[in-house]
Amino acid sequence: MELKEVHKFLANKKNITRLFKKYGSSYCEKLIDRFNDVKKKIKEIEKLRLIEEEEIQDKLKKVSDYMLSIGLKPNDLKALKIRKEPTIKYQYIDENNNQLTWSGRGKIPRWLSKQLEQGKSLDDFLVN
Repeated sequence: MELKEVHKFLANKKNITRLFKKYGSSYCEKLIDRFNDVKKKIKEIEKLRLIEEEEIQDKLKKVSDYMLSIGLKPNDLKALKIRKEPTIKYQYIDENNNQLTWSGRGKIPRWLSKQLEQGKSLDDFLVN
């Protein structure tokens, strides 16, 4: 039985009455106790979540206050996230000194793969 079906069943007063008649009051009391236990646990979890959120907000406020006290604004942090372009270690150039370069990343270009098939090595095309 899916959760939607269980919800639909328990939301109907007639179904609860039939359940009570079929299984008796002691069974229904056990179900009520289980529901109450789950309800208590959910409330405890919600309280803990609220406490954690308050602590996080308090810490964020302290950080923000400290930043302002030393003359920084929250937008100043965004400026620090500039991504550096990775440096290319090697570059290769074709045998006729044409500007057909390849950085050594990605698929090998046709001009270079043809030369490698003819028995040449990458070092022959390395730019110093």
